[in-house]
Amino acid sequence: MFLQVFICFFFKKNKDSFVLKHNILSMKYLDLLNNINKLFILYPQYKIR
Repeated sequence: MFLQVFICFFFKKNKDSFVLKHNILSMKYLDLLNNINKLFILYPQYKIR
């Protein structure tokens, strides 16, 4: 979850220069993060081997 906090901070910090110019890209990136979070929620016992 540390990564999520870092991403939120990054997006807030660079909101005008990054998100507005690359809105579609950022939306896809956030969607990807949400999918990763869903994976960890749905499979809490999943381990990377």
